[in-house]
Amino acid sequence: MIEPLRFSFSVECPVDHAFDVWTARTSMWWPKTSTMSQQEGLEVIFEGREGGRIFERTPAGQEIIWGEITVWEPPRRLGYLWHIATDRESATEVEIRFSDLGDETTRVDIEHRGWEKLGERGPGWRDTNRGGWDGTSRFGRRRIALGSTPPCARSDCRRPTLSDRREAYLTGTNCTSRSVASLAMNSSSRSPSSASMPRSDFGNGLNDSTSSVACPRWRLSFQFAR
Repeated sequence: MIEPLRFSFSVECPVDHAFDVWTARTSMWWPKTSTMSQQEGLEVIFEGREGGRIFERTPAGQEIIWGEITVWEPPRRLGYLWHIATDRESATEVEIRFSDLGDETTRVDIEHRGWEKLGERGPGWRDTNRGGWDGTSRFGRRRIALGSTPPCARSDCRRPTLSDRREAYLTGTNCTSRSVASLAMNSSSRSPSSASMPRSDFGNGLNDSTSSVACPRWRLSFQFAR
């Protein structure tokens, strides 16, 4: 038996959000270098059901199959056959578990197994996939979390909840319900660097569309990706 690949990491978001981003918003964070076509604007799609396909769709509409979902138990467990860059008969097995650690933190455990069925190719293909998982899990870990914020100096401010963060993303407001434009304008007179809204370091995914909101008292580090 060839030892499975195992990876674990934690992300600062609820378990349902982690599962949703992994399976329904994969194009947001999956590195383009880990796709077949490596084209700008491609989509990575998990069909959310047992038997559903996992595939990439190019801007021209070409669909390239990567695998097939075998376990669909949102938001706790996902399993699939994986045969990207090879044929289905050579598919290996991936199982991912999402565990609620409390305090809006989720542990993600990945196991990739079944290398022995490939015979002599097994050890080499395992090593190739280890490199792929190293990059993919790194980008996934950064993208899945909604971002944390430091405590505000204002006495009427509080740590943003998940609902706050979603509301800020949808409406363009921060924890004190002032507009992004207003915040940037106000902060520009106090700290030009706070108003510059720098890009985050998440920018190696397929679609880099994060946004930061500047605060007059301190930079509010909401970081969202569509």
